[in-house]
Amino acid sequence: EDVLYVFHDPAQAIYREDAVGQLGLVEFPIGMNCRNARPIHELVARFAGEGLDAVPLLEGGRPPELIDAEDEAATLEALRRVLHRLRVDEDVYPWQIAVLTGARLEESAVWRKRRFGNEVLANPAVDDEGRHLGAAAHEVPELPTDAILCETIRRFKGLERPVVVLVELDPEHAKLEQLLYVGASRAREHLVVIAPAAVLDLVR
Repeated sequence: EDVLYVFHDPAQAIYREDAVGQLGLVEFPIGMNCRNARPIHELVARFAGEGLDAVPLLEGGRPPELIDAEDEAATLEALRRVLHRLRVDEDVYPWQIAVLTGARLEESAVWRKRRFGNEVLANPAVDDEGRHLGAAAHEVPELPTDAILCETIRRFKGLERPVVVLVELDPEHAKLEQLLYVGASRAREHLVVIAPAAVLDLVR
């Protein structure tokens, strides 16, 4: 006699094709976006297909910041500048920021570098090579308060931060639009996308 609720967003099907719509469940559309400020909501809505008819509750907010970086070196330098500005000029706390990569951490140049000026990226759920340690969520140590979380877009699905910086988005990725949708919608107040022009053209 219990009731099972399935909170379902078909636009976030980045692991496998969506099948929830085939289960014959009674649908109750959620009409409010309680997470994203309006400028971020308007950006992610373009990648949601018919799956985002919600109205954003948070008015105002900053327009998403789009930074062209065509290669690895340009990406790393752009990220250094962004983190310096956020932390020094805008007084954003480290725990309010997440750097999310479209790559696997094991293959991420951002994760390999990890130190950007005075700012350090960390992720207590993985080892130095970026391999997941396999610990349950409640067993993962706390992120140091002076470190900024670096995680993949895929593993950060369902979570959020006031400020999200997206990096290492491949213009040729088969699920680029889903990655953009999931990654961008993790930001509550400010979104920064550091990517090649071919990716930025999709979000302008």
